[in-house]
Amino acid sequence: MIDLNFSYSNPSLKLDIRLQSKAMILGFSGDSGVGKSTLFNIISGLHEPEKGNIVIDHNVLYDSKSHTNVLPKARNIGYVFQDLRLFPHLNVYQNIKYASTSQQHIDEIIELLELEKVINKDIKLLSGGESLLVAIARSLASDTIILL
Repeated sequence: MIDLNFSYSNPSLKLDIRLQSKAMILGFSGDSGVGKSTLFNIISGLHEPEKGNIVIDHNVLYDSKSHTNVLPKARNIGYVFQDLRLFPHLNVYQNIKYASTSQQHIDEIIELLELEKVINKDIKLLSGGESLLVAIARSLASDTIILL
């Protein structure tokens, strides 16, 4: 369950978000500059709304009335950034393992995303699609409650 009810503004953007859903997969689309990345930054805790609340899976992550604002690292949210942010000094396996302590979980993700053929490859040698899969794998490996 995701429950978003908040307001946020900066000099070039004003967001008033009201969303409540039990869906397992949600998609957001829109033109450049409408606030999709800002929405994800707010959910993940990288930006703070002006007022309202953010509740995911019955966990209150932000509530302006009670002054609750869970730190980004404690929100248990996986985030695949547009620029992927892979560690260039680590290979594919090391990038995925960075986010997890469970070898079984890592193995399951590698199999799910069919990364066996590139598992020991240098990050700089991956195609764009392979890099995206590694970024998704790393986010999944962190055992998150939600993936943005």
